[in-house]
Amino acid sequence: MKKLLNFLPPAITTNTFYQLLGKVFTTLAAVLTISIIARSLGPESLGTFTKATVFASLFYMLADFGFNAIFLKNNPDNERFKENYGNLMGVRIIAAIGLFLIATLVVLVLPFDPVKNSGFNQQAKIAAILANFTIITFALFTTSNAYFQFKLRYDLSVASSIFGSVTTIILVLIASQYFVNLNFYILASVVGSLVTTLVSLKFVFKFMDKFRPEFNFFKFKLLFNKTLPVGISLVLNLIYFRIDTILLSFFRPNFEVAVYGLAYKIFEFSLVAPTFFMNATYPLLINFYQNDKEKFKRLILRSGIVLLLISVLLSTLILISANILVAIIGGEQLLASSVPLRILVAGLPFFFLSSLSTWLFLVFGKQKYLVPVYGFGAFLNLILNFIYIPKFGYNAAAVVTVFCEFAILFATILILYKNRKTF
Repeated sequence: MKKLLNFLPPAITTNTFYQLLGKVFTTLAAVLTISIIARSLGPESLGTFTKATVFASLFYMLADFGFNAIFLKNNPDNERFKENYGNLMGVRIIAAIGLFLIATLVVLVLPFDPVKNSGFNQQAKIAAILANFTIITFALFTTSNAYFQFKLRYDLSVASSIFGSVTTIILVLIASQYFVNLNFYILASVVGSLVTTLVSLKFVFKFMDKFRPEFNFFKFKLLFNKTLPVGISLVLNLIYFRIDTILLSFFRPNFEVAVYGLAYKIFEFSLVAPTFFMNATYPLLINFYQNDKEKFKRLILRSGIVLLLISVLLSTLILISANILVAIIGGEQLLASSVPLRILVAGLPFFFLSSLSTWLFLVFGKQKYLVPVYGFGAFLNLILNFIYIPKFGYNAAAVVTVFCEFAILFATILILYKNRKTF
């Protein structure tokens, strides 16, 4: 038992657990919102909700842009971190406000086809504009997480998420009793996100002496230049992950968007495990790579084993319980979601292992390789979805997602292997 507990450094297991705990609350809030919308307002409204929230999330990665990963790598000690953290916050504030304005302008010109009931009608545009406020809250919370990751204090991040999630749940329950307008559910999510951000910033202000946002153009340019390959990769990765839902929105009716949106939401929850695991592992990988190559190699091997085992177990559980999960969350009217859900979770091992392989490029300082990899993935995903979604709908979107992730994993492993002596 002792060997099992010591298989990975305690900091990884502890902080991964904290992040998963926080995700339980945020997922509960999201699932409750989806379930109430599906049952009280119907699949049409759920389809609109999915369109609006997915559209807003398209700008999340632009707000993130990989700044945290590069910032942590370039500021490994307390003194440098505190000295430059204000600039990281300043960069994110400017980026978030700019992205919110751009996203809102884009929403206004999105087309709608009344015959196919596809695209963005007036209701969907209003919902999307409201959801766009989460671009700002997400950017600020992500900046707080840079501090939590640096200190390996994800318990503070989790506490922030719990406050926000509880707020969302309370507001959603109130909306379900007194309001029948979809926009109230969007606002509940926005307010919950705002609470999460404010609590996280309070933690940061408490532990950072004399902290304030800094707007230093020279520091911003330096950080941006170093982050550019990662940022481009994240943007391509976002296109790669979200283009299926966007194309469904324009080529298929609202009901199909709702079916795929429910399946993807359940699938997306399973993807937090490798993300949180690597968030906790990344600082240790950097440390071991610089100071102890044997520990570094051992940590990579053990991380890969753990990720593979968890992915197989999780995939099996969801495959078995897909119908039950869909029925509980979306009701009988959305049972069709179980098919794309099974397709998506069958590929979980690819997603889990590619999380490790892509983070290794950041550890090696070779993030430039991620641009062509994710560029290829995004292009392949776009082309295949553009060909098959109009004809086969959400099932085609699920198959393409899994196939493209396998291609990404294969490409990253191949590059790492071929360059193993130079990295």
